[in-house]
Amino acid sequence: FSFLFFIYALININFSDEYSFSVYKSLFFLTIFPAILFLIKGIRNKIIILINADGIFHRGQLITLWDNLVKANISEDERTGSFAVNFQLEVVYNVPETGKTYLVKIPLPGTQNKSEEQIIAAINFYMNGLKTGGSADNSH
Repeated sequence: FSFLFFIYALININFSDEYSFSVYKSLFFLTIFPAILFLIKGIRNKIIILINADGIFHRGQLITLWDNLVKANISEDERTGSFAVNFQLEVVYNVPETGKTYLVKIPLPGTQNKSEEQIIAAINFYMNGLKTGGSADNSH
């Protein structure tokens, strides 16, 4: 949305009077900074969730290894006043060193390249493949 305002400001620049110049200048600065920040964030954080033979990762950080995973499921995060569907991946895992069980809720953006069903299928694939001694070497 910010990008459209930015393009609009660039296309319709008219420096005929001081007021037009100040409006377009303000519009330009209001849109260029968020656009740059979102671009940097998008380039830096390409992979949000990685599920592979090692475990489940979120933004490059290991959440849990398969041996420690208790369960994982997709749920809807109910937000008051929101009409959007906000899915999240809930991961329950143990930490053997402390004996504690933790729950991590990872938001699933609508722009992800895999569906919620594919994410759960990948988790089941690795959990079942590793428990039965099968081969689980493909990243999903």
